[in-house]
Amino acid sequence: MRSHQESNPSSNWLDAGRSLRVPKSTLSHRLQELEKSLGVRLLNRTSRRFGMTEAGGEFYRHSVAMLREAERAETAMRHRLHEATGTVRCTASLATMQFAISEVLSSFLVQYPKVNVVAHATRFPARRSLPRGEARSG
Repeated sequence: MRSHQESNPSSNWLDAGRSLRVPKSTLSHRLQELEKSLGVRLLNRTSRRFGMTEAGGEFYRHSVAMLREAERAETAMRHRLHEATGTVRCTASLATMQFAISEVLSSFLVQYPKVNVVAHATRFPARRSLPRGEARSG
């Protein structure tokens, strides 16, 4: 299909082959296979030039639209790789949550709309985690 899509803008086999980086014999063979599988002639060809049939023009328009959508899908997937997603959990005292973290969280959520934040405010100050094996006194 890409062979057909690439071959249309050019008016000769050599240019089409160069744009695809394949020999013109390979290009011709691929187009013949495509025509055979579709059961319709797409191009009228001579040894030097070719022209599109009505069916070829219709197939070309559909294949260009499909390739554009495939490129859009690839782009969308690449953007997902660079986009922050997931859940962030935080716990802080009520005062800290109200006066320090709420504004930071608001800005964060605007910047990263696909991230979920679960904020838990407690009446007590958050306790510092102790290294493993260390006991609290008192």
